Amino acid sequence: MGFYGSRFFIPPNSDPLNEVADPLVWTEQKHYGAQMAIRMASEGVSGVEQAAVFPADFMPWFSHSPVKPLRIAMYRRGWGGNMDEGWTRWLLEQYGFEYTTVTDKEVKEGLEGSDVFILPSDPPALITGEGVEEWYEKRFKGAYTAPILPPEYKTGIGEDGVGKVKEFVDKGGRVLALYESCEFAVEKLGVP
Repeated sequence: MGFYGSRFFIPPNSDPLNEVADPLVWTEQKHYGAQMAIRMASEGVSGVEQAAVFPADFMPWFSHSPVKPLRIAMYRRGWGGNMDEGWTRWLLEQYGFEYTTVTDKEVKEGLEGSDVFILPSDPPALITGEGVEEWYEKRFKGAYTAPILPPEYKTGIGEDGVGKVKEFVDKGGRVLALYESCEFAVEKLGVP
């Protein structure tokens, strides 16, 4: 019995100790809880609580600390653009995530100051800048060739950058490889 009288907590109510549950469990809880709430209300029962939110002092033994936002670095190669990189930036901005754009130079200098390194969808050749012509030939079978660029416009993190990404991961950094860049993670970072 509290200040407002007795309370009946019926499903769905979140388990403060384990919020990870199969979605089917939550769906079934909603159905059973709705039936219970209807029945109890029709019987005149007061104090029915559904979808209860637990206050912070509900579990005084549970210690917590503030969550810091992750420092996100997203790779942008120097030429040709990347639609996936643009859409990923858009999503991050829409949902209020702060991020830093890093280019070949910053990757080769190391990713210190970042917690997450996002690699938008690109094949390993376009990320490293090595074997670009061969990749174009294999992918497009002569129908489309790699752009002919002056050396100062060629891009890629090279082996130095690959080493810095490995170093970043070894120090606890996380790499989020999207679609085709997963091949980079497998080939260059040894992800199984």
